[in-house]
Amino acid sequence: MNWWYIFIAMLYACHSPLNNKQMDQDKTITVTGTALNAKAGAVVRTADGSYYIRDLSAWPDSLYNKQVEVQGTLTIIDHSKDSLQDEDGEYTQSMRGLQRIIEHAEWKALPEQ
Repeated sequence: MNWWYIFIAMLYACHSPLNNKQMDQDKTITVTGTALNAKAGAVVRTADGSYYIRDLSAWPDSLYNKQVEVQGTLTIIDHSKDSLQDEDGEYTQSMRGLQRIIEHAEWKALPEQ
């Protein structure tokens, strides 16, 4: 009977949101959202979260806080296992959870509504 519970747990894990997001890894995606700046760089905030734009530290003033469409290759980095302490035991600043990054990004401003 215990094997049945293990099977159900494994089946659930295969269909968890984390694994579904990882399945999108390295796919070309298009997202639409608001161009914003974060400490780690430029982001597009969408209805389902934020996407960082690789190699863009900040949006130009002409696009900041505007609606944009961004297309590129999705990369997902899982920071959930990263340590919050360095080798000396000092706490460090870091990210937690999943970070979605759009690589080789191309973007365009969308008409204001």
